[in-house]
Amino acid sequence: MRRVVSALSLVLLVVAAIPAVARTPADKRPVEQQVEWVADLFVKDPLSVPGGDYAELFDPSFLNAVPEAQLTGIFVQYYNRGGRVLRVEPKSVDSDFSGSFNLIFEKGIQVPVKSIRVKESPPHLIIGLLLGLPEPIELADDMNAIASSFAERPGEVSFAATEVSVDGSGTVLGAHMPESPMAIGSAFKLYVLGRLTADVEAGERSWSDVVDVREAYKSLPSGITHKWPEDAPVTLHTLGTLMISISDNTAADHLVHILGRERIENFQAELGHSDPGLNRPLLTTREMFMIKSDSALSAQYAEADASRRRSLLGEIAEDKPSSFDFLTSPTHIDDIEWFASANDLTRAMMWFLEETPARETARAILAVNPGLDFSTDDWSYIGFKGGSESGVLNMTFLLESADGRHFVLTAGQNNPEADVDPLSFSGVMKQTARLLAQQ
Repeated sequence: MRRVVSALSLVLLVVAAIPAVARTPADKRPVEQQVEWVADLFVKDPLSVPGGDYAELFDPSFLNAVPEAQLTGIFVQYYNRGGRVLRVEPKSVDSDFSGSFNLIFEKGIQVPVKSIRVKESPPHLIIGLLLGLPEPIELADDMNAIASSFAERPGEVSFAATEVSVDGSGTVLGAHMPESPMAIGSAFKLYVLGRLTADVEAGERSWSDVVDVREAYKSLPSGITHKWPEDAPVTLHTLGTLMISISDNTAADHLVHILGRERIENFQAELGHSDPGLNRPLLTTREMFMIKSDSALSAQYAEADASRRRSLLGEIAEDKPSSFDFLTSPTHIDDIEWFASANDLTRAMMWFLEETPARETARAILAVNPGLDFSTDDWSYIGFKGGSESGVLNMTFLLESADGRHFVLTAGQNNPEADVDPLSFSGVMKQTARLLAQQ
């Protein structure tokens, strides 16, 4: 339901506190000096670095945009994943004041400094810094290695990398437990988008149809529409775009009510879901928040059959969600969630490939947020939907290569004991996309 955490966005904006000591040798370019000082922050546990010294390295305009606690939190994520930085490798130094680099960490990962910019005037404070997602230094060289990497992750993983075509055929290039259903979080919104797209295709609705925001359909974040006023007019296209691009929960719940819960449940089979009963009744995000935030209701709902579950949803229809505390640790991820296997999600993404005006619009919606920073040299189109809650992570991509071939890459991890590490998960997904581009 929430967006995949910040580590799964395209890039991370990150800095950290540094001690006020002498600069690096003056024979280096200013941008090289500063990136080495950023690397020095990873020499020891970042929580032991004294605060208050950000101004020694970063321009006030930068620091005003990013709170110290946020910076330190992100910095700790990298340290916990990679340990100390052993060296800095230049990639492209555009000038004395901007460039890109790789940070090589002691635990066998590399993190791209996608961009660093410093002021031209001394002391050349940093005005821009973008760090990419970590990747193993020794990259997997085949799909068997990728499958093994997924198999070694805590809990269970369902993974598939498939070359697909418009006619519905596909060639599996790599897989691990591809038929195993997993909790998928907000990736269920692909089925909502599919139902909306099919209705537009059939002439029953138009992307430009206007509906009103209703208080009774409002959920909790992620998203923005939960803050919109009652009766605010919004198009179905806008709701669909917000639902997919920023995983707007309130937008998704409006579409579930507008399109019809049972119609979406039934449409799962048309999108290739092997066991639609796993998602009957199809929960709205608002209902998920209310159920999982109430331990007694959670226990009752988990034990109920589909008919009783529908009755319980009716009983809480007027209630309002007020908490998402359950996101802090895995809660009923095996019986109160949305479920699909890697193969189910592959077939769902394949459905959007057919060349109709409605599906072309849906593909454009899927491409608004590409999910990860895959190389645009490799991929001319990247469609994405992911999902997460504590113990649950899913990423599903529809990809088109430069030579016009199509692939679906999807993986979901469930761990009932602990949260899923999004940084390492993302690194494996990036490796897999690189291998697919070489097929």
